[in-house]
Amino acid sequence: IGPYKRANVKSTIEFASRKQKTMVSPWISSNTLATKNPYYVQIKPSLTRHYTAIRDHIIKSELVQNTVFVCKEGEAEKWKELRDIFSLSPDSEKNIPFFSDTLFISPDSLGPESTVFVNLLESKENPVLFIPYPSSQDEDFVYTLLRKLNIDKGEKEVMLYGPGTWVAYRDAVLDLFNTLDIRLSISNLYLPSDERFKALRTSFFNNYGTIMSSD
Repeated sequence: IGPYKRANVKSTIEFASRKQKTMVSPWISSNTLATKNPYYVQIKPSLTRHYTAIRDHIIKSELVQNTVFVCKEGEAEKWKELRDIFSLSPDSEKNIPFFSDTLFISPDSLGPESTVFVNLLESKENPVLFIPYPSSQDEDFVYTLLRKLNIDKGEKEVMLYGPGTWVAYRDAVLDLFNTLDIRLSISNLYLPSDERFKALRTSFFNNYGTIMSSD
C-alpha cells in the first residue's frame, strides 16, 4: 500500500508489475499508470474522472450553452486535452460547441481597478463559469480570481464549476464559497444515501458522541 509521495509512485508500480503483486494507492492518482498496469489500484479518482463528472453534471443541468471556459492568457494549448473531454458531450455530434465562450485572463488584470468580468456578466443572462485549475500551485490565482469575480458580479447570480481539490485550499479561499454559487466534484468511497452508511454513522455517534468525519 502506498507510497505517499508522487515521486516514488512510478518505481513502486514498476516493481509491483514485475512481481505481479497488487499495489494499492490511497493517495496518488494517475490517468496513464492506472490504464497500463493491471496490478495498480488507485482509490482517488483521476482528474479526468473529476472533469468528466463536471461535464456530465453541466449537461444534466442543461447549462451547456451558458458555460464559459476560464483560463490564463497563453494557456489554450495547455488545456487542449481537457477541452477534448468536454467535446465528447452529446451536443458535439450536432456540431454544437460545449463552451459558449472562452475567457482568457491575465493575472495582472485581476486588480481592484480592472473590470475583467464585467463585459462577460453583462452579455450573459445566467453565466456559468468553469475554472479547471486543480493544483495547490494554482491556489493564489484561484483565490485572486474568485475574489475579483465576487466584486465584479455585484448582485448578479453566477454559477461556478471547479475541481474538488479546492476544498484543501486555505480558509481565505473557502470563505469565498459563502458568497459564490460553486459546484465542486467531490469524490467519496461511500454513498451518503446508502442505508449501511447511515447505520454506521448512527452507530459511530452513539459510541463516541461525535459526528463521523469523511476520513
